[in-house]
Amino acid sequence: MTIPINTPPNPPAGKAALHQRRGVRQLVKFAIVGITSTVINFAVLNLMLIALHQGKYLSVTVAFLVSVVNGYVWNKRWTFREAPSKAVHAQFSQFLLVNLVSWGLDLLFVRLISVPLETDLHISMVKATNLAQLVATGVLVFWNFFANRMWTFKH
Repeated sequence: MTIPINTPPNPPAGKAALHQRRGVRQLVKFAIVGITSTVINFAVLNLMLIALHQGKYLSVTVAFLVSVVNGYVWNKRWTFREAPSKAVHAQFSQFLLVNLVSWGLDLLFVRLISVPLETDLHISMVKATNLAQLVATGVLVFWNFFANRMWTFKH
């Protein structure tokens, strides 16, 4: 029996097939970059709040900017590297726009969650802001992934 040379191999089944799907791989990579950016975000946020005694909105904004730059660099170089190359300024502008929406929503979450925690439950501003930031991050990760995948780093 002869086997034609151009016959494709059997596709992998189960878990192996799942890992080979581009969207799943991208989601995992995006999550890793997101975790790194989140650690950076919380480090800068708490540096600003605790060591530099800055207000929560300025601290959230500076932490956001630092983590956005980190996220862009790693998502461009690793998560979405197969995406067609665009001019860096155009692609970064799209990434920044997606993240500006996130930043606005982030500030809204901080306002809506931290203020009642501080005033009604007498939780410190630092703890309340960190809790609000954690909730915002958990919600906004989905917006960031899909907006960046479908627009900024579109295939």
